[in-house]
Amino acid sequence: MDWTDIVTALVAVYGAGLATYNLIAQLRSSKARIKVEISLGFLTYPLGELSEPMVILSALNVGQKAVTLCSQGFLLPNGKKLVFPNPLSNVRFPHELLPGKSCQIWTEAARLARDLNAQGYSCKVKLVGFYRDEIDTIYKSKPYEFDVENWAKRS
Repeated sequence: MDWTDIVTALVAVYGAGLATYNLIAQLRSSKARIKVEISLGFLTYPLGELSEPMVILSALNVGQKAVTLCSQGFLLPNGKKLVFPNPLSNVRFPHELLPGKSCQIWTEAARLARDLNAQGYSCKVKLVGFYRDEIDTIYKSKPYEFDVENWAKRS
């Protein structure tokens, strides 16, 4: 095998790798990608006052395509959904979420504990947050452990 065969083989491997990379990049850019997260926080009011502790469900569009979000809530361990038809939010739903933008809904942690208690939960619950878009794709968060008993005591 001489050096021209080696160069030809290296160029072929490089070309195949580049073609694969371009294909993956093209597929990623054409697909909607929403990152969903659950967190605990506070709202601030104009006079510097803090709200009660809030459970915040965020959606971030990390893709290259706008997505219209229609509904949101939590998936419960028993397979049911806890949906907020008129959520407290920084946007109105349905909402077109542009690339690089985010939106949030929130509910008081104590209220969420009462709602979960009404569903039969009384200890720690692994909640999965979700947002659903207009073509019925559901984007989910990682599980979030919520202590129903602890927050129910605070209400």
